[in-house]
Amino acid sequence: MGQKTITRTVARARLAALAALLLVAAFGLDAHAQSAVEQAITPNTTLRASLVSLSSMEVVRFSNDAQVSHGVITLLVEDHRGTFLGWEVTLHASDFQQVDGTSAVSMPASGFRLAAPGRVETQLGEPHGITVAAPGAALGTEQVVAQAPSGTGTGVYLLHLDVALAIPPQTPVGAYASHISVDISSAPGV
Repeated sequence: MGQKTITRTVARARLAALAALLLVAAFGLDAHAQSAVEQAITPNTTLRASLVSLSSMEVVRFSNDAQVSHGVITLLVEDHRGTFLGWEVTLHASDFQQVDGTSAVSMPASGFRLAAPGRVETQLGEPHGITVAAPGAALGTEQVVAQAPSGTGTGVYLLHLDVALAIPPQTPVGAYASHISVDISSAPGV
């Protein structure tokens, strides 16, 4: 190796050392230190359930006999919290009152029931562990209609609930309506 090559190599090494010292001086960096990159994931506070649709209840004709009308309630459940705490959805219906008010007759919400096993349709997430209430639950009192135990339920789901309304004999002709309340709560112990 010639003298010029050794001089250039030494000069380059000095230049690299000087650059490392400048990095340390200017930015507080140690040219030989290792560092870790951290990523924080913060919780989102979105936990909600809402009524998406109630398919029209079957139309029935006036009758002297009791009748039953069927429909489907579809609920949207969103859990974007990322905490995997679980949740439960409750539903409550008021008595069915005649819309035009021409009759004081109402149909009791105790006759508004879940008619068949509900179905979970996953939009985003995993449906593992999500359960839907069994048929027969009367919606005239607050009922848990779906739940996700701790460790499950993070995502977006459509819950399809088949419902039936018992129509008493000789219920006057007209349109009847009920107010349906949907609530969701975090359920760590479910």
